[in-house]
Amino acid sequence: MSFKISPSNQTPLAVGVALAIALFATDAGTIAAQPQPQGMIQHVNCVGGQSLADAVRHSREGQTIHVSGICHERVTITTSRLTLSGGGTAGAGVAMGADPEFDGLVVINGVTGVTLTGLTIQNSSANGVLAQRGAAFTMHDVVVQDNAVTGIVVVDHSSAELTDSATIRNRLGLDVVTSSSAVIKGAFASNQNTENGVDINSSAVVELRGAQVELNQNAGYGLVASSGSRVAIFGWQASHGSTLTADSNGFAGLIIADASLTSYVPAQISASNNTFGLLLNDGRVVAPFGETKFLLENNTVGMSLRNGSQVLIAGGLTVQSNGTGVLADAAGPLTLTSVPANPSAITGNVTDMRLQFGTRSTIDGVTIGTMVCDATVLSRGTKTCP
Repeated sequence: MSFKISPSNQTPLAVGVALAIALFATDAGTIAAQPQPQGMIQHVNCVGGQSLADAVRHSREGQTIHVSGICHERVTITTSRLTLSGGGTAGAGVAMGADPEFDGLVVINGVTGVTLTGLTIQNSSANGVLAQRGAAFTMHDVVVQDNAVTGIVVVDHSSAELTDSATIRNRLGLDVVTSSSAVIKGAFASNQNTENGVDINSSAVVELRGAQVELNQNAGYGLVASSGSRVAIFGWQASHGSTLTADSNGFAGLIIADASLTSYVPAQISASNNTFGLLLNDGRVVAPFGETKFLLENNTVGMSLRNGSQVLIAGGLTVQSNGTGVLADAAGPLTLTSVPANPSAITGNVTDMRLQFGTRSTIDGVTIGTMVCDATVLSRGTKTCP
């Protein structure tokens, strides 16, 4: 497989690493900055015929490799605290091995402290980036695109911090699985993938920490969380103002199935122009403090709850201009409230709310237009079944 990188200037992170090394590299007690230790800062020019894969294979812990040119190589990182710094366009790959789902153009294998910055990773016949076997890495200002399988895979108890990056036009944008985690910061997009934007499975966690996440124009789902996994906006001060937007996906914006979506701070979660905006199947949505805003609009169904799904949204829910605003079948408890500073309303839909097959609801202070229930529904609060 090949790894094409065409970097430009050093990123601030790379400059910071170089500066730190310069300050601490002293000779015989001399305080002034000295030349870098040989091999700790390395420049690789793939246009000039140098090999990035070879440089990585012989790298030392804590080393920074600045890359220029287009590197047609598969890179496996087995050195901790290694930084690959670029700044431009990456390109075409060659065929991978027999199991492309567990291979990648960049493989981070069981090491921690790895940083990828200022790169574009593309055109792999497998995954773009694969972190496995307890790996931990950060990604900043990276575009992963046009890969045959998944843009970014975090698997086998690995962890990722993804900042100001994008994964686009792959089969799947981001896959976090098997007790792995990803923290997303800054602007992050998983758009125009031929299946889903984000998959979260098998007790994995994806956290938005001051992130503005776009999951748009994917052929299947914007995001699906399942198998005991979690999508979370936790109570950190740094998490305030996070946004999650799922627009114009082929089937559903957000799917929570045997999983949870939680938000504890001022944030906004939006799903528009999908078949289902927010679809829960034995899923849970919890936003208990009246600070998170939910906007579900222009979907066939704004929010669909199935098979014991549970919702607690205390204020900030707007469901409008959908075919059906809220559809609950064998769901509950469905608890919707409104607060003066962040009111909730389900109005302007063809049918605003339809509850059926034993659904249990508690609705207090929420403005609802039309409400349709069958005889099996248990409802209480200021808005009950007619």
